[in-house]
Amino acid sequence: MGSNQLAEISHEPGKSVGIEIYPPVAGESWTIELEEFISVLNRAIRDLDSHRSE
Repeated sequence: MGSNQLAEISHEPGKSVGIEIYPPVAGESWTIELEEFISVLNRAIRDLDSHRSE
């Protein structure tokens, strides 16, 4: 997906996991393989959960 930030995932206490998606610059679009996107999201959720339990 490169180094551009596509989204920010949060998991606040007492809330479900949320995602804020940022639009591309200058009206461009992103083409992302679905499996890769799902994999990145799942990894981010695991990372958030592991930081919450520290």
